[in-house]
Amino acid sequence: MTQTTFRVAAFCNSRSAGSLAHSPSSRPPPVRCGFLCRTCCPGQIFKAGKPEDLADGSVTFLEDERVFLVRQGNTYRCLSAICTHLGCTVNRTEKGYHCPCHGSVFDDQGNVKSGPAPRGLAWFQVTLSKDNRLLVDKSRMVAADKYLVLPTKV
Repeated sequence: MTQTTFRVAAFCNSRSAGSLAHSPSSRPPPVRCGFLCRTCCPGQIFKAGKPEDLADGSVTFLEDERVFLVRQGNTYRCLSAICTHLGCTVNRTEKGYHCPCHGSVFDDQGNVKSGPAPRGLAWFQVTLSKDNRLLVDKSRMVAADKYLVLPTKV
């Protein structure tokens, strides 16, 4: 049986994951970049619960989605928990985030404070669904100062 080698991109912007061997009749397995881009990670929209379920001033880790939901008053944001170095899951610290794999440190806005991470953590678009739940789209990165602002209850 003949083996064919496929090169697959593990990260966007041409980083390579190496080679995977497959028989000519098989297709290579789907590979996701780990940075959740639209090119290789379609369908990254999920409901993150009701806004009122998050305490004011909280940073809530959603393990299955590898994100942090951040609430300040009536504003809501979503920060990726995926380190931009090699895709490890970062941990929340008192002053920001820390990657346990290689030691990258990020401030509370996701900016790199010390490497080896090449760039800050991604912020994702947060909207409100028709059934009044937070809707996160991990394929849509936004600026760190982009918030979902909900009206305050009187």
